[in-house]
Amino acid sequence: VTELPYVLGKNLHIAGLYCPTWCIRADDPSRFRVPCGPTAAVPSWFRRLRTQGAVAAGDDLDALTLQTRAVARWYALGARVSVAHLPVRMAPRPSTRPFRARELLDRGRVKEDTAQRRVGLLKLFEEWLEPRVDPFTLVEMARHHGWALNEWLAEYLKHCYVSGWAMGRASETVNAVQTSYPWLRGSLAGPWGLLRTWHMLEPPEVHPPAPRSVVEAMAAVALSWKWWRVATILLTGFWALLRPKECWSLTRESFALPHEHQHGNMILIFLGPTNVALRGPKRQYVKVDEPYVISFLLKVLPALPASERIWNGSSATFRTRFDDILKALSIPIGSILPSSLRTGGATTLFQLWDENVQKLMWRGRWQSQRILEHYVQELAATNVWGKLKPRTQSLVLKLQALLAQVQHEFSLSPWEANRLQL
Repeated sequence: VTELPYVLGKNLHIAGLYCPTWCIRADDPSRFRVPCGPTAAVPSWFRRLRTQGAVAAGDDLDALTLQTRAVARWYALGARVSVAHLPVRMAPRPSTRPFRARELLDRGRVKEDTAQRRVGLLKLFEEWLEPRVDPFTLVEMARHHGWALNEWLAEYLKHCYVSGWAMGRASETVNAVQTSYPWLRGSLAGPWGLLRTWHMLEPPEVHPPAPRSVVEAMAAVALSWKWWRVATILLTGFWALLRPKECWSLTRESFALPHEHQHGNMILIFLGPTNVALRGPKRQYVKVDEPYVISFLLKVLPALPASERIWNGSSATFRTRFDDILKALSIPIGSILPSSLRTGGATTLFQLWDENVQKLMWRGRWQSQRILEHYVQELAATNVWGKLKPRTQSLVLKLQALLAQVQHEFSLSPWEANRLQL
């Protein structure tokens, strides 16, 4: 409606833009020969636009219409008055009611990918069970013979253990049975007891913590190689105690710079739904208050578009870059991992904060102090730094000392930020 007066007043014709190949110079075959010249002269209004401004160019455009300037203005006024009282039809607003389906309740308080994985594990258990309890099915066993299903599920876990399954898959199988048949929740003591024994026989390995000196040396190497995205992930993931999946999902909008909030000289990082979002807050935030990290992020973030991902590659690509830096530092590949950033940051802050578990639990978003205490104790016992060769330790310390200089000389222009680089 707002454009209609100008269309009528200027006697314009609305049509799609069509440029055939013969009038597009970029499509002209010009390899090994001089490109053809323009097919039309540059219009006068374009020349006046560049030399005398928009007003003079507008006068030339008025001269090109079918009416005089005065008549065109009267047409525009009449059209504007004629459409002033036309009803404006608003587009339908999207419904604010959340989507509802029975499947959302049936899958339980888990994410969709977890629910799909449990469906597959439950099907495997059903295929293993039914030939052994014929003519009964899994549903009939759960409804009428729960005590027997408890024994068969325990036997199935022993089969999985001998077959070389990971303990996580076996645990998810028990969760799948318990979610599908909730009345069995208190009747699966046997399978859960076997899983505890399995955990004792094969305790999971804690991700080795990355020492602060190693992370800062890796950031210095990354910046010297123009891998500013890698350096951003290294420093942010370490000091904000981020999980790898949270690092990949970071965008410019995830960060609130000091001038964008009123909480002091710190950078806030807002995270999306996490693994504990179903049991805790839907959205979480962490903060970075290390001064040199703040100054570095203030150089990087303002140059990025709002929706730009900090890491615009795959997790495998980051792991390749991560290993390349370790190789340059003569650190054995696999001694630290991208997941070591969170564990290394927790160990460092635990020591800097005089073993303040409550403060560390808030920063790392752990919900149980007991889990955090075991977590920190195991990390402290993992001496990653002591396993490095003296020559490697000396190289790491020298590069760590150079980080401040490399960071001071680093600058990122909007053109460099918009380039497709990793």
